[in-house]
Amino acid sequence: MLRATILATQRITETPVIFSDTTADSPPALAANAFRDGIMSLGKAAQFSGLSMSAFIKYLADLGIEIARPDETTLHETQNLSGWLS
Repeated sequence: MLRATILATQRITETPVIFSDTTADSPPALAANAFRDGIMSLGKAAQFSGLSMSAFIKYLADLGIEIARPDETTLHETQNLSGWLS
């Protein structure tokens, strides 16, 4: 049943689903997908995964999922850092 749910999610989002066939790895994999797709915040995804925040961040890094997400203001804000550095 869990595998069917994941496959259904894959069809809806049309993004690759990170999945391990081991049941013990399912909550972290589902949480990683939810975080990557913007469905869950980092804190909620870590909580759902059952891992500590630092362990979940390392898990995401191992999967190549970045936790920092630049937005439309990032470029403008980083062009002049003198206000932040003074």
